[in-house]
Amino acid sequence: MKKQPKLPIYNATERIRITVLAEDIRKGKRKDHERCAAALACLREVPHCTRARVGNSVTILTLAAHGNVPAHELRCKTPVALRNELIPFDRAGKMAPGTFTLAPRQPSHRPTGRRLGGVGQGGKSGRKRQLRHIAGTRMPLQRLG
Repeated sequence: MKKQPKLPIYNATERIRITVLAEDIRKGKRKDHERCAAALACLREVPHCTRARVGNSVTILTLAAHGNVPAHELRCKTPVALRNELIPFDRAGKMAPGTFTLAPRQPSHRPTGRRLGGVGQGGKSGRKRQLRHIAGTRMPLQRLG
């Protein structure tokens, strides 16, 4: 697989509406972040989108340079309704067509590069939170900055 160049990642500031059609479902690949039905819908409907990665909680769109805006990646929140449709799609290749809205992430969920919270012990030390994986579905996207 060809290595993608590192692009700056920005958080979305506006909602992005996509419509998953029956054609997207038919052409989509199961358990694939970049070729699932939702990713194909993003490529078709979002202007300047050259790559889309749809995870269970985050969607990352790669946008080509246009006008004065250089190429960059845009991070959005994957809606719960879309995640609930992706689970049967990953298992059996079936999902209901529909319109979904990719929303900007909440400020508290945006990676800023600095630790959030107060000073002190806080939390359960020594225990790492395990990522949940629903059987028969795609693996989680690796955590991005």
